Amino acid sequence: MNKFIYSLIAFVGILTISNCSPKTVKNTTTENKNIETVNVEIPFGSKSIEEQMDIVRSMETEENTTDGGQIYQANCGKCHEFFQPDSRNIGSWMKVMKRMSKEAKLSEQQYKLVSVYLNSKAKA
Repeated sequence: MNKFIYSLIAFVGILTISNCSPKTVKNTTTENKNIETVNVEIPFGSKSIEEQMDIVRSMETEENTTDGGQIYQANCGKCHEFFQPDSRNIGSWMKVMKRMSKEAKLSEQQYKLVSVYLNSKAKA
């Protein structure tokens, strides 16, 4: 009986891990705009959080916010709880984005668009 339980636990663990393995991310297409998925090592280069926030704010348009929201919806929450954008302030989101963009395999453009979306929805 113990072997059965351990086997069942191992099986469930393997299923859980396989669901969080790297996945192919769909390209987001909006009005003939195609955003390629590329693994970027350091989004925004070595810019500080404040410099990143300035860039993100300068990019904030309705189209970029919509595109960023679509990318966020398609990528975040696949391997963990889906967090609402207003659950953090923008500084906190930028730290999360820097870490998680590699896991989600976001291109720098996708990274910026998701950041624009989160900036528009983040709590003050």
